[in-house]
Amino acid sequence: MPLRQGRNVIGRGSTADVRITDSGISREHAEVTTDGVLATITDLQSTNGTMVNGKRISRAPLRHGDVIRIGRSVLVYRYEPEGPR
Repeated sequence: MPLRQGRNVIGRGSTADVRITDSGISREHAEVTTDGVLATITDLQSTNGTMVNGKRISRAPLRHGDVIRIGRSVLVYRYEPEGPR
């Protein structure tokens, strides 16, 4: 799922931009902010925490291929620059 520039909330709640059905995820669990090139993930004081590449984070930059674990769900961050195809 492509992220939009700005704030992208990940969670199981109806207001989340990226909705994941997982009882281990808070309604608003984490957010990814991006300017289209650089991205940062921030834990939103979730109960079960957010992990990036096996380390619990409160905030971390994201790089292509990083593995994000929230609840029992695993997400992989992919950066694909837009350009001529």
